[in-house]
Amino acid sequence: MKKTAIIMSVFACASIFAAENSVIFKDGFTDFKNWLKNPACEKNDGGGSFEIISGEKNGTCLKIETNSKQILMLNCKKTFPIPQDGKIQFSFQAKGKGAILFIPMGNTAKERVYLEQKEINIDSKDWEKVQFTCTMKDQLGKAFSGETLNLRMNINPNSSLMIDDFTVETVK
Repeated sequence: MKKTAIIMSVFACASIFAAENSVIFKDGFTDFKNWLKNPACEKNDGGGSFEIISGEKNGTCLKIETNSKQILMLNCKKTFPIPQDGKIQFSFQAKGKGAILFIPMGNTAKERVYLEQKEINIDSKDWEKVQFTCTMKDQLGKAFSGETLNLRMNINPNSSLMIDDFTVETVK
């Protein structure tokens, strides 16, 4: 009886903590409806290439290639709500070699503010989960409380990557 009560308490606590995260965006890269190539990257030797390929992790994934002079900037077309008392957690599956700079951008009625950025280096022949959290602070550490959030991924030069199962969650 005691064991059953303990087990039930553990499951109850786990479900409470799991309920605090809320998925606000998910992309399995079956098409490009959620992403666009930022025109500014054309100045950097064309900005690299990206395509949806099949036969990988879950059927399809995003394949990205840049040469030594290219930076590929992918902007997410979706806009996310700003969590007032939380953080944003990004997670995805990746393999290959390269680096991605994640640039969350907060929006108010008057301006766009670049929030805490995170550079992720990937060097793996097998799929691995990448996960990180960004606070709702600008690059000077000041709290941001705007209305919405956009995301840009800058794929650095000399990258050859595959990405799948991209998820954005609010975290409290």
